[in-house]
Amino acid sequence: LRVSLARNDMTLRLILRGAANIAHDEYAAAVVLQSSYRRVLAVSEFQLRHQMRKEESVIQLQASWRGYSTRLNYLLTLGDIVVVQSLWRRTAAITLTKTKISSLIAIQSACRRLLAISVRRELESDLEEYQRKQRASTLLQSIARRTKGKRVAAKRNRNVSRIQYAVRRLLAIHLVNRLRKERDERIEAENRLRNEAATTLQRVFRGYVINQVLGLQNYCATKIQTCWRTYDLMTRYQLDLIDVIMVQSMVRRWINRRRLRLQVNAAVAIQCWHRGLSARQRYYRLYAQLLARQLQCLAASTIQKTWRCYTVHLDYMVVILSAIMIQGAVRGYLDRQRLQRGASAVVKLQAHFRRRVHCRRFGAVVLGLIGLQALCRGSRTRSELCEMHSAATTIQAAVRGLLCRVESAIQNYAAIEIQRVWRGYDSNIEYLYTLMSIIKIQSCTRRMLAKGRLDRLRHRRLMELVMYMERDACVRKIARVCRSFLRRTQLSRMAKKIQRGWRNHTKRQRWRRFTCCVTLLQSMARGRALRKRRGKKTIQIARRVQQAEARARSDPTLRLGRRTEDALMVLQYSKRLCEIMNAVTTLEISTRLSPNCCIAFAEANAPSILYNLIRSCNRSLPHVELLHCVLRTLYNVARYRHLMPKLATPNSGEIYVDLIQMFRDKEVVFTLAVILLEKVVLFDKGVQRSCSTRETLKRLKGIHKLCSRKVPSSSVRTRRAKAKVDWKKGLSSLVATIEFLEQ
Repeated sequence: LRVSLARNDMTLRLILRGAANIAHDEYAAAVVLQSSYRRVLAVSEFQLRHQMRKEESVIQLQASWRGYSTRLNYLLTLGDIVVVQSLWRRTAAITLTKTKISSLIAIQSACRRLLAISVRRELESDLEEYQRKQRASTLLQSIARRTKGKRVAAKRNRNVSRIQYAVRRLLAIHLVNRLRKERDERIEAENRLRNEAATTLQRVFRGYVINQVLGLQNYCATKIQTCWRTYDLMTRYQLDLIDVIMVQSMVRRWINRRRLRLQVNAAVAIQCWHRGLSARQRYYRLYAQLLARQLQCLAASTIQKTWRCYTVHLDYMVVILSAIMIQGAVRGYLDRQRLQRGASAVVKLQAHFRRRVHCRRFGAVVLGLIGLQALCRGSRTRSELCEMHSAATTIQAAVRGLLCRVESAIQNYAAIEIQRVWRGYDSNIEYLYTLMSIIKIQSCTRRMLAKGRLDRLRHRRLMELVMYMERDACVRKIARVCRSFLRRTQLSRMAKKIQRGWRNHTKRQRWRRFTCCVTLLQSMARGRALRKRRGKKTIQIARRVQQAEARARSDPTLRLGRRTEDALMVLQYSKRLCEIMNAVTTLEISTRLSPNCCIAFAEANAPSILYNLIRSCNRSLPHVELLHCVLRTLYNVARYRHLMPKLATPNSGEIYVDLIQMFRDKEVVFTLAVILLEKVVLFDKGVQRSCSTRETLKRLKGIHKLCSRKVPSSSVRTRRAKAKVDWKKGLSSLVATIEFLEQ
């Protein structure tokens, strides 16, 4: 029994040991699976974090590059703005100088005008004194010349009559001899020849006398005109020369003073410009250095951040692997102790040997995998670090080169601008010096010449003034003859123009009649061709139109004027809403189509009736349709300005304001009321005064705020309203009305 119990005990122990070994193997496999799963999770998390850090570094690099590019563009635009400002200041200075020069010219002209007026007054006083002295002599001369002219004319007439008498006597004797020879058959021919000879002799003699007189008059007139023009030009030249000398003497002092001011202002402007340029260059240099330092700091911080993350991750992975190895070793040790206690030496040795073999194999596999992972990660990180380092170096090199180039370009541009400004200033100063010296020399020479000419003119003026009156009389006679000649020429030209215009007018009238006839023939031919080609439906429609036209012509109640009169009668005497609605729709159609109906509407005092009807309407749908028709009718009448006094009644402004406030959510009524209010306010001053009160303006402003804050929720469209009135048009006209009333 003891032996059997011992055997049973051994078998139970072996069974328990086998179960324990199986459980231990399962536990070890579970631990291995957990460690591999944790390793995979750690690797994936490391890759995700590495990718996120890489994206963050790329985003930071992009942000830094964009900031640098925007700052560089800002600096370039600032430089362009400074250049444009300098050019604009230069143009402003040029325009200012031009305005000053024009003002100087105006001052010179005013001074010359004043001096000329004073000299002219002195000359006029001298002329008046001389005229008083010469008045008697001129009267005597005119009387003597008149008597002499009469005597000469009488003598010429006597001589002409004597010549005519002698010639006629000779012709008569000759004709008597010829009549005696040729008898009575040639009496008429001889009389005609006698008359022709007499007329030819008279014409030749008169032409000779007139040619002699006209030749003398033309010669005298040309001489007088040449003398007067030379005298007038000389006096004008002397007066202008005196004015120029006076103005030059006044302006030179001002120019000498202003030259010093311009030099001082130019020096101050150059100093300010140079100081500003140096300050801007210093600012650009410091700003570029600051940008370079910021880029270097950002690159260093990103590199340090990536390197620290890499070292921390490596330490973390080493700690995890060491912990896993320690756990495996401790667990193996505990298992080995437990097996050594419960099993025999052979089983322990076999289990220990097998476990050791498996552990070695597993450890070799794990170490190989860990080594491969470490090699891959190290090579990957080293390549990424190399790429990042090369990218950072290339970006830094590009940025530094760009900054150096920008700084050198700015310096070159500043040097070129300074040189250009200095050269321009130097050339302007030299030009001003030469110009002032030339003006001074010219003024001295002109002064000397003017003094000599003034002395000579003073001697000549008295002699020339004596001949002024005689020349004036001759000039008047010549002007009278020229005026008569010009009048005759103008009359002939006007007659020719009138004839030419009348001929062109008749030609145009004939051409128009011809074209009208041609177009009528064409329209008749085309209409006939179309009537031949039309179908049954068009034939039926044409017949209906003809029947309707015949019915309208036969029945006068269907005509527009009769319907307008009936509608006005209904509007004046009826009180039923249906009849009033039909009458208002008829009036809307007639006023839209016919101006005569609008005139009849205004003469029948219909606007006041419609205003009373508007006051009695409420917000119901039939009343809204009625209001729409009424406002459309008033709008049609308001198109004609001569009918506005009938629409602009004293209470029309209050009615339109009440309509706008009551129907501000009804688009059609609101817009039409605003447009009519604007027209009435612009036309009548009484309506302006009634609508420009504080309460009315407050109401209109409140309505505008409400309407501009929200879009109307519903817009009423009646069956007869085929077009939608624009909401924005109403708001714009309301704004214009408020502004006009405030002004």
